[in-house]
Amino acid sequence: MIKSPLPEQLTALNKPALDASLQFAQFSFGSAERLLNLNLAAAREQFASASKGLQAMTQLRDPQELLAYRGKFAEAAMERAAGFSNELYELAKQTQAELAKLVEERVGEFNKHVVAAIEKAVESAPAGSEGALAAIKASVSATAAGMDSLSKAAKQVGDYVDAGVKATVKATTAAAHAAKGK
Repeated sequence: MIKSPLPEQLTALNKPALDASLQFAQFSFGSAERLLNLNLAAAREQFASASKGLQAMTQLRDPQELLAYRGKFAEAAMERAAGFSNELYELAKQTQAELAKLVEERVGEFNKHVVAAIEKAVESAPAGSEGALAAIKASVSATAAGMDSLSKAAKQVGDYVDAGVKATVKATTAAAHAAKGK
């Protein structure tokens, strides 16, 4: 009876998958924690600002002062919102970059294991199966090349989005400052 190394190879492929699952879970919890902290800090800041603003408004007696203060209060709120949006975007961008790196590492590692398993299978394969194994190797290589192209395209899209978001934040901030001058 011929003993196949396939069960050992499948076990060897499953261990990295388990490690990757645990790494993704840790990554997900870390990202959720950063998002929660950002939201809590923004809520805390908004509450403190609103409390301070309401207290200041109770001290105003002149309607003109009230209108002027309301404009300053709205401008400050807009700047906080723009700042929060920028922080949220930066967090999303950082999370996406870390996730892409993790996926890229895992796909590369998986491909190495698959190629190694194919090499071992070639050694113990019956005569005449070389063509099928060569086709599998070519498929793995094509998949790796496709993933690399997809990764590069995603990075380019991310760069375009990044430039657009930065331009939007800059324009919004400039518009708020211009409105302040009026």
